[in-house]
Amino acid sequence: MLMLGVYYTKKDAELNLVDTLSLKFKLYVLLGLVVVGLLFSGAIGYFNMYTMKKNLDSLYFGSLVPVTELNQIQTAYNKEILVNFYQLQHHYIAPQEAAEKMDLSRQKILSIWDTYRSHFKRDYELPYIEYIHEEVLSSTLYLKRLIDLVITEDLQNLNQRSTSILLNNITHMDNIFNKIITYENSVAQYERKKLLASYNATIYNLVAVLIFILCSVVIVMVPIFQSIQNNQVSLVNASKKLQVANKRLETASITDALTELYNRRYFNLVYNRELARCIREKHSLAFMMIDIDYFKGYNDCYGHLKGDAALKDVAKAMKTSLTRPGDYLFRLGGEEFGVLIANIEEDQAYKMAERLRRNIESLKIEHKKSKTGKYITISTGVVVLLPDKNTDPEAILQIADTNLYTAKTHGRNQVIITEVKEESSTSLSA
Repeated sequence: MLMLGVYYTKKDAELNLVDTLSLKFKLYVLLGLVVVGLLFSGAIGYFNMYTMKKNLDSLYFGSLVPVTELNQIQTAYNKEILVNFYQLQHHYIAPQEAAEKMDLSRQKILSIWDTYRSHFKRDYELPYIEYIHEEVLSSTLYLKRLIDLVITEDLQNLNQRSTSILLNNITHMDNIFNKIITYENSVAQYERKKLLASYNATIYNLVAVLIFILCSVVIVMVPIFQSIQNNQVSLVNASKKLQVANKRLETASITDALTELYNRRYFNLVYNRELARCIREKHSLAFMMIDIDYFKGYNDCYGHLKGDAALKDVAKAMKTSLTRPGDYLFRLGGEEFGVLIANIEEDQAYKMAERLRRNIESLKIEHKKSKTGKYITISTGVVVLLPDKNTDPEAILQIADTNLYTAKTHGRNQVIITEVKEESSTSLSA
């Protein structure tokens, strides 16, 4: 029977291994399908977006920017040179000022035209661009001669004939630029249509690829999910049981069985952790060492069962007295307790220790063998300090223990506290 049980156990293990391998294979197939699909859709998106970028560059740099530049040239002719010449004729501005303004406009025309010529041009556009270039040079040469006349203040030569020639020159250039602006606008419209077509094609392709990937993933995932679902319930139940067991084990390892407070083992862990945190964050740290007065006499008088009940009541009262989330209460052993508090001042620590003492005394647990009164009381030694990297952890506990001893020798049922100042911190160095 034993051998049969071993046989079935091995057989089950082999079947589980096969199921596991099958599930892994399916998951790998699914992962591969998703990766290939994403790479494929990414490649399509990249190439389409690249095409759209080229179209956008052509639209923006090949049409929209040139139109703006051509409009600036027309403005220089019609609104700058012509206006300045008119103001000069009617003596609104001095000849020198008019010449300077007109020359700046002439240079602006040449600069903007050179910029326009530097843009990408198709082969069939080049002859017409060269023709316009010759016209621009001829026009600006005429403007140069006109400006020279203005500079020499030869106003007699600036007669009606000069005005007519200037107007004809500007009108001629305006007609030329109107034609090329019309052409650039038509190119912009054409490029815009190409851009929209490329955009729509990209959207359609991406949607198609995504739909294909989605359908493929669904087809592959259905049997995988069915396989997973068959084992899901048992896995969830096993996980819950394991969590409960781990929680119980963890709680049992850090909790005192009698008082349900943290035990000495957990104190060692938390104490070092909180001390390191206070050093890192520059927070103060307080430690209270508490002892039930004459508790051995209590056990001798009332018995250990009563003693255990008293310890439970004292622990419960202490727990309800410490309300801050960061306050740690420990049973260190026997009738000895410890309280660890971070980020607290000396007066606050003293008030908290006094509240603990009063709350324990207010329980009115009868104690005939006590020399401090009729009820159970506690003595407390407290130390408060701002630790640093040189602080000796054992020295803190030693100061609290010394204060507890002082409280006992001075009549018990009291709190003795020490605040370690920065200038005294060297006494706590290792």
